[in-house]
Amino acid sequence: MNIKVLVQAVESLDLVDLPQSMVSESVSTFVVVALEDVVADLGELSWQECCMTSIEKISFFDGQSMFLAACSDQSLCVVNHSLS
Repeated sequence: MNIKVLVQAVESLDLVDLPQSMVSESVSTFVVVALEDVVADLGELSWQECCMTSIEKISFFDGQSMFLAACSDQSLCVVNHSLS
């Protein structure tokens, strides 16, 4: 398969406009959310296309943690939660 055929194939794809996906623009990147709320929201979406097995929360906010959980480095925290 040559490059021209690949380019034509990619250009023919009807891509989803992400700003109009099921996640609304009212979502804030600077918000404290409890793990239980995240799990409930994912359940409410009924997202069947992928299997959610873990949630990773990352925070970097002027030296203050945005998590409800404790974190040793308050300027950058990564917390993994298993949904088993």
